Amino acid sequence: MDTRQLVAAASALLLPLLWLFLYPGLAAKTGYALLVPRHQIVLFRFIPVITDPGTMIEISGAITVAALPLYLYARREAAISEALEYQVAELLSLYASLLASTGSAADALLAASKILDKPMSMLVERMARIYKMTGDLDNAFRAAFSNAPRKVRIYAYNIVTATKSRGMMHRVLGVASSHAQSTRRLLSLVKARLSEYGFIGALASITYAFSAGIVVGLVQKLSVMSLPGFGRAVNPGLLLGLYYYSLIVIILAAAFIVARIVHGYSLLAAKYIAMLTLLDTFIMLFSPRIMT
Repeated sequence: MDTRQLVAAASALLLPLLWLFLYPGLAAKTGYALLVPRHQIVLFRFIPVITDPGTMIEISGAITVAALPLYLYARREAAISEALEYQVAELLSLYASLLASTGSAADALLAASKILDKPMSMLVERMARIYKMTGDLDNAFRAAFSNAPRKVRIYAYNIVTATKSRGMMHRVLGVASSHAQSTRRLLSLVKARLSEYGFIGALASITYAFSAGIVVGLVQKLSVMSLPGFGRAVNPGLLLGLYYYSLIVIILAAAFIVARIVHGYSLLAAKYIAMLTLLDTFIMLFSPRIMT
C-alpha cells in the first residue's frame, strides 16, 4: 500500500468519526429540531431500525465524508490508468525507431522517456535504469510496469518480445500500436454511450427518495388509521427508517454497478455514494413537508 492509499484509507476512517463528533452540536445550533439526532431505534423483526430524521442525516453525512477521500484517490488513479492507455500506443511506435538509431534498448527507452509525457515517461525511465543495472529486460519490465493496468502491460510487453527477437520489429510494434489505438477508440466510444447510465442511476435513487418521502408524509397524515393486514396503526418513524435502509442499499448497488460497467473501476463508486447519499436523505426527509 503506497502513501496515497494510506492517506485515503486513514481519511475515510477519521473524517466520519470527526463528523459524528461534531454534527450533534452543529445541528443543535441551527435550532431546527428535524436536524438534531436523537438516536431513536425500534426493533423490527430483530432488526434495529432508526426512526428519527436527525440520526439518518448524521449517518448519511458520515457515509458521505467517508466516500469523499476514496473518490479523490480513485479519480486520480483512474486518470493515470486512462493516460497510460492512451500513451502506450505512442510508446510502441517510438521505441522501434529509437532502438534502430541508438542500437541499445536502454538508450532507446531513456530517449523515449524524454519524449513521452507523464505518467508513461516515469515508467519507461524506471524500466531503462533497471535494465542498465541488471541487464534483464524481462525483470526490468515487470518492476516498472507491475502497477500498470493489465491492458497496458499486455501492449507494453511487445517491447520486450520485439527487442529479443529483433526480427521485423517495426512491423510487430506497428501492428501492436495500431491495435492499441483502435481498442482505445472503441472503448472510449462505448464509455461515452454507457455514461448515460450514471445519470439514470442517480435519477432513479433521487426519484425513489422523493416518492418514499411522499409516502411517509401520507402515512403521517393517516397515522391514526389502521391498514389491512396490520393490527395497529402504522408507525411513520418505523416506515421512514425502513425506507432509509432500502435507499442506502439502492445507492450502494447503483454506485457499484455504474462504476464497474461505465468506468471499469469499482472504487469510483465512491463518487456516486458521496454525491447521492446525503442529497437523497435530505430529499426523502424534507419531501413530506409538501403534504403539510
